[in-house]
Amino acid sequence: MENKRRLVLVFPDSGPLISLSVGGHLDLLLRLNIPVFIVDEVFHECTRDLSKPGALAVKDFVFQNPDKVRIGQTFVGEMAERVRKEGGSPGRGLGEAAIAEFFADIDRLIDSKDPVLIVFEDNDIHRINAVVRGNVHLLSTWGLLKGMERVGIIGSAEDVWRDISRNGRNPQRAFVDQESPGVYGGSRWPPEDRKAPSSEPEA
Repeated sequence: MENKRRLVLVFPDSGPLISLSVGGHLDLLLRLNIPVFIVDEVFHECTRDLSKPGALAVKDFVFQNPDKVRIGQTFVGEMAERVRKEGGSPGRGLGEAAIAEFFADIDRLIDSKDPVLIVFEDNDIHRINAVVRGNVHLLSTWGLLKGMERVGIIGSAEDVWRDISRNGRNPQRAFVDQESPGVYGGSRWPPEDRKAPSSEPEA
């Protein structure tokens, strides 16, 4: 059997991280046993106000798992952080700019042929042209949970969703066993087992 390439999980949207955090289920990401990247400006968005629900848990999750979870550094994010430290306001639209930069330069972090799983809740992700590449899979938070349920990583996606909902989050349920938009490769994410999620695109 031909070996499948290593799947990489990327968060270009704070929504899934906050949802899993307020539901008390960030640890589920570690059960996938794959590299996790969080774009720097997305991490800032999640943790800039630690009094908000889920913010402190996201911060702790990243810093307590440095071997499994990495911040995707960008020039945009570094410049924005410098401005903030000097007491200024870096302006609007930095999140999208940092995401675009990260994906434009992702080949320095992973092999160019490695499949990338993008988990998102904000439909604006579709506007970022840098994610248009043949090895990218788009999946919502709900779709990820259903995939994990299907292979036995979690017992029930509904149980996790209830934990998220009862804490004030209500993301859309989308991209469950469906092809992603054709312009983005028409791929799906059907994991094979709990150790090695499948990353093969399907027509």
